[in-house]
Amino acid sequence: MNDLMRPALYGANHKTLPSIKTNQKSKKIYEFVGPICESTDKFTSLKNFQKLKEKDIIMMCDVGAYGMSLSSNYNVRPKPAELLIEGSKIRIIKKRQKHKDLM
Repeated sequence: MNDLMRPALYGANHKTLPSIKTNQKSKKIYEFVGPICESTDKFTSLKNFQKLKEKDIIMMCDVGAYGMSLSSNYNVRPKPAELLIEGSKIRIIKKRQKHKDLM
C-alpha cells in the first residue's frame, strides 16, 4: 500500500514472477501482500505459481512511472529501491530509503 499504491487504488494488476525459476508448481493459491497489514495492502492472488520458500524473492513487473510517485512513507516506512531492468542489465536508479532519511 505504501510502496505500490496502484493495486489498492484501482485494482491494477502487475505481472508477478519468481526471481529464480524452477519447474516446481504449487497447488496452493499464493496471496502477495505488503507489510502494512491492512485490507488494501494486497497486490495479487495467483494459482499455479511456482513453489516458494521463506525469503524467496519475487518481482512485480511493469509498475510504471507512477510506482514511486504514488508511494509514501505511511506508517514511517522507508521507500524501496528502484531498479531498471533492460534485458540482462540491472541498474539501481534510486537507492532504498533509510529511516534516518525520514528524520
